[in-house]
Amino acid sequence: MKLLLENWREYVKEELTPDVMYHTTFQPRNAESIEANGLRVGSKEVGFSMASNWSNDVYGGRPVYLSMKPSEGGDRRYEGITFEVDVSGLTLYPDLPTLVDYGAYVEEREGMYWEYGEVPSEMEGVVDGDGFMSFDALLNPDSSAAEAVIGLTSTAVSLEDIGPERLRRLQ
Repeated sequence: MKLLLENWREYVKEELTPDVMYHTTFQPRNAESIEANGLRVGSKEVGFSMASNWSNDVYGGRPVYLSMKPSEGGDRRYEGITFEVDVSGLTLYPDLPTLVDYGAYVEEREGMYWEYGEVPSEMEGVVDGDGFMSFDALLNPDSSAAEAVIGLTSTAVSLEDIGPERLRRLQ
């Protein structure tokens, strides 16, 4: 039975870990730079919101934001220039700022939580009794918390540069 559960977990993980994701930029000049240099961690050309700058401290820098659907992130649509990104072999982490769009609150330097009765069903098995998840659990790419967040938001981040050979401009 244990082997069956382990195999099922690997299958689910493979389903949640696509080979292709997407990145959208709003500025044509940024698109030219991305085509030439790839997506760079720490770049001011990645990320969508100043309100998410708190997450840079959690990640240890500004990550590269990715989504499973072109021009979408979480429940939002984005206008701009979209790139298809080959993410095969990359370690992907949860997109923490997008969790706020799903009702999560940030507990500075500790983790994230939902108010009582507000935990999304996808997260019920990974939060504690107070609706809390630590940043340590979220930043472990093999954790059930990280997998649940990526599944909930359909977004992820890369903490490593993604070279131009992995990109294809769609628009």
